[in-house]
Amino acid sequence: MKKKLLVSVLLFAMGASVLTGCGGGEKQEEPEEIVYLEESEIDSLFTNPEEYAGKYVKLSGQLLDAPETDGETTAIQAWHDVENYTQNFIAHTDAADGIQNQDYVWVDGKIDGTFSGENAFGGSVECPLIVDATVTKGSYMEIVVPTIAEISPAVSQDQNGIVVTVDKVEYAEDETRVYVTINNGTDYNFSCGTYSAKLLIDGKQMDQDTMSQTLYNSPELSELSYEVMAGTSSSGTLIFPAIEQGVAFQFILPDAYSDNYDLMFTNYMIDVPAQ
Repeated sequence: MKKKLLVSVLLFAMGASVLTGCGGGEKQEEPEEIVYLEESEIDSLFTNPEEYAGKYVKLSGQLLDAPETDGETTAIQAWHDVENYTQNFIAHTDAADGIQNQDYVWVDGKIDGTFSGENAFGGSVECPLIVDATVTKGSYMEIVVPTIAEISPAVSQDQNGIVVTVDKVEYAEDETRVYVTINNGTDYNFSCGTYSAKLLIDGKQMDQDTMSQTLYNSPELSELSYEVMAGTSSSGTLIFPAIEQGVAFQFILPDAYSDNYDLMFTNYMIDVPAQ
């Protein structure tokens, strides 16, 4: 029989034991043993939730609709595989303040088998159910493309009073984020090919990852302006395919020119040393 998201789930009492002594029988509850799923078991959870009922799990995901609240219990439905919109699950929690539709979250709770029912839109749902969950809000970068390592080389090149600096590099499994600042210390507007910026690694050119969703989904990041007005600066993030950590590379910013055509520029070529 189908049930709504907030239909209460019956739980079996676990860990109860009977102790006998001189005075007769006495019941005493032992603390429940908390066992978390291994990372290697996560995929199997979505194909056979019943097998893992009673264990605990830590999942990340993105909400696919608004949370539903009934009394003190809030239910959320989220995709665990955010990029492919698969592996959805439902979690019941008593604390989801500030969590909204489309938010990225971490969920830590107890697996209660399979939920079979309907979502808020009347669609059929059959997926893992997590109860007694703690839900914490995260971000796209933290959950989808988390930083594995980062460096802050702060290396620069100055041409005619216009300084380009590689401030920071973040390495993720699927991408590399290069944080750049352009400081225009002249009295003339400056332009450059931010969309044509490249990395050069061991003689091989690497173009920007135009399919990356990181800038679109990360309001804390900004694009690097291709035009920087006189006496101002612009800072932004450029996304490239994943590169190996600890390998030296060169950041190239081409097509530089000033409104003062007497100023001559070559491509900015900034060496980022191995770290």
